[in-house]
Amino acid sequence: MALAIATVNAILIGLVLALAVSIEQLVTILPNYTDRAQELLSGLHGQLTSWGVGAGQAHDLLWKIDPRRFGPRVAAGSGSGRRWFARFG
Repeated sequence: MALAIATVNAILIGLVLALAVSIEQLVTILPNYTDRAQELLSGLHGQLTSWGVGAGQAHDLLWKIDPRRFGPRVAAGSGSGRRWFARFG
């Protein structure tokens, strides 16, 4: 019984660590995609204006999800993940 519990715990810890590594890698590469995200937002702005949404309203809406503001925040958070992993390395 104790062996089964230890095995399950080891598997769960491994899965959590794998998830943490995956998130760390995503945070590292995410800022590389800001140009593509900006292109998509520009296309969405055009689509919204073609549907009759005012250009100012579309701009205000899309500014709230500006990828240039998102990328640095995520990248800044990646240091905390590295510090957390350094405790185990």
